[in-house]
Amino acid sequence: MPNEPTILVKKADGSFVRMPLSQVRQAAHNTPLPAPPLKGEGVKVAPKRPPYPTAPMMGTKKANNDFRSPLEEPAPAKGDAPKLSEPRLSQVDQALKKINFPVPPNFINRLRSIIQLRLKDVRSPEETKNILLRSIKDGGMGFTANQAEKAAGACEEVLLPATATPFNPFEHSEKVKTTPLPPPSKGGGGPTVPESKKKANELLHALLAPEEKPVATAPPSPPHQKFWCGGEPSPYQGEGKMTVSLRGEGATQSSSFKLGSAPVKQSMRDISAPPVEMGPIDEVKYISLTDFRRLAQNCAEAGQRLKQKFINLRDESYLLYMDAQAAWKQSPLYLEYMDAVCGALADRKTLAQTATEKGGIKIEEIKAIVAMEKEL
Repeated sequence: MPNEPTILVKKADGSFVRMPLSQVRQAAHNTPLPAPPLKGEGVKVAPKRPPYPTAPMMGTKKANNDFRSPLEEPAPAKGDAPKLSEPRLSQVDQALKKINFPVPPNFINRLRSIIQLRLKDVRSPEETKNILLRSIKDGGMGFTANQAEKAAGACEEVLLPATATPFNPFEHSEKVKTTPLPPPSKGGGGPTVPESKKKANELLHALLAPEEKPVATAPPSPPHQKFWCGGEPSPYQGEGKMTVSLRGEGATQSSSFKLGSAPVKQSMRDISAPPVEMGPIDEVKYISLTDFRRLAQNCAEAGQRLKQKFINLRDESYLLYMDAQAAWKQSPLYLEYMDAVCGALADRKTLAQTATEKGGIKIEEIKAIVAMEKEL
């Protein structure tokens, strides 16, 4: 019937179809009844096995430390850890004052770092000259040969008085104890010298025999420490000196022995870990905010220099460029930059407010990094 009302019915496959009500009633009557369930076989249950005899558990007494996490235990302090060397900032200022030619103000900090590494004996004089002669683009100062020679000479002038100080055992040891000998008798005969003193005199004679000139005067020592050997008192009776008068057969030799006459150590080398070889990928992977600021004082220029590292790797090999991109995602600089962005989203504040409150990376540096990634 054309005027029979219809209804929208959903099929089993999920589609919809419009059917008249008569067909819907007919389909409802023709629906088959559900089949009765089949009688299946019963489930066989295995018999329960008798339990096996086991030994009783030993009761253990637990202490309070057994419930603590191993991460909460304090790490043992290492007493033999190497100490950091002195920064020598005052000596760096002295060396800078000795440089009488102009230096660009943007690269004063780079020059200070080069001088500081030389004063700490991390670099040799030749390595320092090579870095000073290197161009500014390659991390040097762009000095001429004469300027590099003057700058290296200023470092050596500052190092000279620091390494030429004599060693005084009285200032570094408290174990030096001496007993004065009895004064000579008036009859002209000298005092009896013990056997141990004779051996000491022979040793001093062997040490002082090749010397022709007296050693430079050392810092004053206690006045009671005076030694003399022979029939007459030593002519060197000044206070603050320890003198020895030696007399040999057929010849007379007098020399003064100073406790501060130890050989001068000319150079010292700081204790440091062996150098770690880093490639261009490692430089990108371990770059920090401090390294980024050292590239240039201007944030935009520092971003351009960091981008140039990626461009150089891309020109050399595209695989190196992809490795550098992956290493950049692991660098401390990128993690700090992402931490600032996520912190701003979590606090519902602008990036400038978050960077100002937390400190660390600045908004200008974030913009420089965003511009660099946009160009890459």
